[in-house]
Amino acid sequence: MATEPVNQLTVAKDPSDVATDHPTFWPAVADQIIATMTNEARDALIARVDILPFIDATKPPYSASPAKTAAQNTTAIQGALDAVGAGGGGTVLLRRGEYLMTNLVMKYDNVSLVGEHGAILTTTTVFTNTNTVPTLWIARSNCRVSGIEFRYSGWVSASLASMLSIGAPSGAFGQGSPISIGYSELYTGASSGVYNTYRGVQLQVIRGVTIEKVKILGAIMHGIAFSNTVGTRIIDCDIEQFRGTGIFGHITAKCEISGNRLSSSKDDGIYLQNPSGHLGGVWTPLMQADIAQCSIINNTISRVGAKGIGATAINGLVIAKNVINETRAQTIAAWDEVGEGCPSPTNVLITGNTCTECFGSYGAAADGYAYSTALTTGPYWAVDISGTNGFDVSANVIRYTTKGRD
Repeated sequence: MATEPVNQLTVAKDPSDVATDHPTFWPAVADQIIATMTNEARDALIARVDILPFIDATKPPYSASPAKTAAQNTTAIQGALDAVGAGGGGTVLLRRGEYLMTNLVMKYDNVSLVGEHGAILTTTTVFTNTNTVPTLWIARSNCRVSGIEFRYSGWVSASLASMLSIGAPSGAFGQGSPISIGYSELYTGASSGVYNTYRGVQLQVIRGVTIEKVKILGAIMHGIAFSNTVGTRIIDCDIEQFRGTGIFGHITAKCEISGNRLSSSKDDGIYLQNPSGHLGGVWTPLMQADIAQCSIINNTISRVGAKGIGATAINGLVIAKNVINETRAQTIAAWDEVGEGCPSPTNVLITGNTCTECFGSYGAAADGYAYSTALTTGPYWAVDISGTNGFDVSANVIRYTTKGRD
């Protein structure tokens, strides 16, 4: 089989050289290459689409374009995603430029959406309490999103003011988020074993999704939300100006959150919440024993209206080498969130984090960012491990806590 080296990896030059009974070969190779590349190297590779199985969403018959309407681009990009998915998996390419759109669904396994450097998806959805569907809903396993910027066209300034003027979303998990993975309410009733459907897609536990090199500017709810997931990876993303939590996991196991930059929120920077009452056939088939092995490493979090990093109910939790600046509440909370029915995590390592201005002035009611003034009445610890069973808290640097204690 003829081969050609690309960025120190070897891939087949002609997809016809690959046996047709291995439909997942090319998506896996494409993802492996993309994950190791700089923006410049990736763009150079994308220019050689003859050697990789991309469907270019800007080419016929799809023909997405920055000059087209939101409805036209939504139809085009959704059509490309569905085409590669129906064929067993593959990669949809979005060329650089800003594309107006409404909402997309990844409803097949093994599908990747990859942006050329400078590709922007701007949703024109007008968010209200009852119209808050995700910009991109990932409803199946082994999917990837890479190199795309997500924007909300309703933003009127480079601040939270326009977002805060909208009523808080209510209802289903992940609504109003630029990217939502999975879903929280899998079953029609407690222990019924009957799966719900949402937007015409049957819900299930989602496995092996990766979000990398994504930028999010503006979110009416969370920046990236994932629920009922195993093996989610969120890597090297920039998330700014979000009303909820920057990265919010709900009922999640074996996740990796690393190398991200989050700033300007009303709520937490990163939070992993695992209510025990939702497990075991109520909202998910996952059991408490499944909620394990999560890592939050090398993230930079600044100017958040509540906690910097929080997590509950995970057995084997690592929070390491994060830089957290200006939090309204605890910088790190690995704790039992009693009010939400979340037990404490176990076997926790918190090490090498640098935290500055815990319980600081950011988020005061005067600037409109405060989640709740109750968060500052404490006393709280800068690093809170309330109820945690089995922990190692070492080599962390805590500077300038204005309330509570280190």
